[in-house]
Amino acid sequence: MSTNISVIIGSTDFSSAPDETGSHVRVSIGSHTNVESHVGTNFIEHCHAEYGLTFAPTVIDLVHLSLAVFAADKIALRSSAYDSWSRDFKIYFPVADTALWTSCKEIIEESLSFLTGDHWQIRFRERESSTNHETARLPHSKVCLLSGGLDSFIGAADAISENRQNKVICISKYGNGGDESNPQDRVTSCLFRHFGGESFRWIKAYAQPFFPNHAMEDSTRSRSFLFLSHGTALASVLDNGNELIYPENGLISLNVPLTPSRRGSLSTRTTHPHFISLFKQMLQALEINVNIRNPYQLKTKGEMINESAEVDFIKNNARTSCSCSHPSAARFSSHSPGEHCGYCLPCLIRRAALKAAGIENCERYIVDVTERAPESYTKSGKDYRAVRMSLIREHDSTASPLLRVLGSGPLPQENIEDYASVFQRGIAELNAFLERTAQ
Repeated sequence: MSTNISVIIGSTDFSSAPDETGSHVRVSIGSHTNVESHVGTNFIEHCHAEYGLTFAPTVIDLVHLSLAVFAADKIALRSSAYDSWSRDFKIYFPVADTALWTSCKEIIEESLSFLTGDHWQIRFRERESSTNHETARLPHSKVCLLSGGLDSFIGAADAISENRQNKVICISKYGNGGDESNPQDRVTSCLFRHFGGESFRWIKAYAQPFFPNHAMEDSTRSRSFLFLSHGTALASVLDNGNELIYPENGLISLNVPLTPSRRGSLSTRTTHPHFISLFKQMLQALEINVNIRNPYQLKTKGEMINESAEVDFIKNNARTSCSCSHPSAARFSSHSPGEHCGYCLPCLIRRAALKAAGIENCERYIVDVTERAPESYTKSGKDYRAVRMSLIREHDSTASPLLRVLGSGPLPQENIEDYASVFQRGIAELNAFLERTAQ
């Protein structure tokens, strides 16, 4: 059964979804007095009020579409799907140029399906489009996504170091609560102290769905579509360039399923090269001139640290970042806010990278797997043991690394051996750390 979502934008928009089978939800972007379900957002308004920016209509539509997709991802529970994972969505969405958006409809649907593991159909309808006024432009050369994780910390530090004189804008996405926002605040404060208050600009984009009396899905596979779309908007109004950097190590980016059971909920594709390729194709079809790049696609996380332009700074301040996939775990224990769970795959990759960089005991973990393994009957124990055993099998496997990386999705043929190589090196980093962990 499909989830039909009619997206409402503006106080004069009262459109509803056609009468089709499945559940129907009306969701407004921003505030709308007649629609309970909505997505709180401040990005476009903040950019206009603070910097005088007026984005092109197609760019505004892209930001709004990413918010609508994010809302759909949260409002439909995966547990209600026929296979407890893959859902069916139909989104009825208003745009300024229906012909332009319809021309890349299939690319958008393919990219979202690859990203989230769901089935997407986007139906475009015409919206009112206000006349664009002369807009200010930002005197910068590039935008860098800053999630608050270690990879984005390194990416921002490298970009700022290599582009002095306030040429970099960092953008972060946050919602309610401090699980996302607190690490971003810590990392950014650290960057400002090191580089100086005028060294770069930081913009925070708020995005939070509100569904009264409705349970929300925990998984958020669409978050990178949201994040990249907001970054694209900023990169589209730069005066001295058009580059958007998304920093991610090659092992996580490829995210090869370590076992067949990890192809769904435990294997994300948020920055997989194939998704990024489809996103670029969409921007080209929409005539949005932004160059998206991951400088670390062929580096492991440990290599990112050791080869950073600010290596000593990163090593001394890595603890300010948060790489955990369970950032709220500390709130449900006696541990301090922001501590890493210690047993999820991102935590293990992080610890392996820190070890490879010669950084020991720089932070606390809720479960320190070098001292004790989590109890096997707990969720943390099941996650940790599944990861540990699959990595050991991967290390001992005779299967071709090339076939393994192709199992996660299509890759560019011109440097496919390089993808296999970074996968091998990343697994080697992990196994070097796992040798020290509790059995």
